[in-house]
Amino acid sequence: IIAVSNYVRNRIVHEGGVPASKVVMIYNGINLSRFMGTRDKEIREELGLTDSNIIITTIAHLIYEKGVDVIVKAMAEIVKSCQSVRLVVVGEGPEKENLVKLANFLGVQDDVIFTGLRNDIEKIICTSDIFVLNSRWPEACSYALLEAQAAGLSSLTTTMGGNPELISEPLTGL
Repeated sequence: IIAVSNYVRNRIVHEGGVPASKVVMIYNGINLSRFMGTRDKEIREELGLTDSNIIITTIAHLIYEKGVDVIVKAMAEIVKSCQSVRLVVVGEGPEKENLVKLANFLGVQDDVIFTGLRNDIEKIICTSDIFVLNSRWPEACSYALLEAQAAGLSSLTTTMGGNPELISEPLTGL
């Protein structure tokens, strides 16, 4: 049995009752060359961003468990001290409408950009400055977190699941 993180391996062994000798851990892999780009001026223009904007990005299926609402709420505080920060939320899901309403309610509708689904994730990531993965539930081995790190982004994530295995604090994130 192949597990994609020690977190998954431990669950298979301890909760699934599978002998440890039958479980091999192999982290997810990504094509690093996709994330070696530079800031994409066209993406920034498309999203209404300037060179002076600090871009925080999150990529998620927009469901409660992904905790995107917490990041939107944080933006209401962040923009009080740094007005050039923008949050780019990439993804779709049943919580999108609620997240848009939340941004409007908090007065950060101009600071939070919802892109929907995208086929050019690498361009958005390479244009970003910070990546946030705020899951309320355990991630096995997040591709989005790996992709952000491949682009050299500082990453902020919860300590759920395999996330701590992908961060070398404070070198690659918190």
